[in-house]
Amino acid sequence: MKIGLLLGLITLAYGMSSSAFASDSATLTISGRVTEPTCSADVVNNKVQQRCGIVTLTPDLHEVASHPVRGVVTELVPLGRDATRQIVLSRYD
Repeated sequence: MKIGLLLGLITLAYGMSSSAFASDSATLTISGRVTEPTCSADVVNNKVQQRCGIVTLTPDLHEVASHPVRGVVTELVPLGRDATRQIVLSRYD
């Protein structure tokens, strides 16, 4: 009886110690590149033009506009009641 109890305790101790000393390791590699923005805005003939890739947009300057193109959201916000002064907000996804 004492031998069975002793073997049971040894087996229990071995089972508990094997999980305590186990260790796994892994390596995580992240690679990528940073690219330049693909959109630009210019003023041509007193009109704002936004170019995103091969798409050219001419937004209406008299209202707040939102033009989502290829991960870019551009908003034109007029300053007060003056239509000649605006803030151009561009957010990139």
